[in-house]
Amino acid sequence: MVTVDQAGKLIGRAGAGIKELRDISGAYIRIGHQCEPGTEMRKITVSGTAEEMQLAETLIQQKLAELNEDRSTQFTTYGK
Repeated sequence: MVTVDQAGKLIGRAGAGIKELRDISGAYIRIGHQCEPGTEMRKITVSGTAEEMQLAETLIQQKLAELNEDRSTQFTTYGK
């Protein structure tokens, strides 16, 4: 499950991000269009061989970590 913001960043412009994850891993990756009931989270579904699914999960985790790093650096302030 990912936040709406994370889902958008994983999907990327015109689906380029999710297409890249699919192409590299060989897995089918789907991010739900709607939030899960009572949450602000969207479900990620991954299917394929065990190897494809493991690679897809690793790539998704890496991408989310990059997004979190980018987000934290956007708000860094420096003292005078």
